[in-house]
Amino acid sequence: MVFLLIDGVTLTPLVLLLPILQIIQFCLTVTASYFLAALNVTFRDTQHTLGVLLQFLFYLTPIFYELDSIPAKYWYVYGLNPMVHIVTAYRQILIWGVQPDWLALAIISGFILVLLPIGYRLFKHQSLRFVEEI
Repeated sequence: MVFLLIDGVTLTPLVLLLPILQIIQFCLTVTASYFLAALNVTFRDTQHTLGVLLQFLFYLTPIFYELDSIPAKYWYVYGLNPMVHIVTAYRQILIWGVQPDWLALAIISGFILVLLPIGYRLFKHQSLRFVEEI
């Protein structure tokens, strides 16, 4: 926020929506972490594959470039990455001062509500094997 103020960006009252966005991002991260931690117990190469996959997903997320630079015919596939919508929502709130796409965030939240308990149960089930495998 300090850098935005130094750069001359006017912060709007929409900044108060940031905690909602941060909670969605946190829950998405926890959901993925439960699945990956349980998977890593069974398949040791998960940790190495994950590094490559995360770097690939980093370049598929519009962090250093605008979403408009992606050709329109790829937007459907590109939109399957939930971080695209979260990063875009951060930009909409902090830089552009407009409401984020609540439909996309609601869909992501719906997937989180379904997958988080499943991931947690899988993690708890696999946690019995943590000591054996480690």
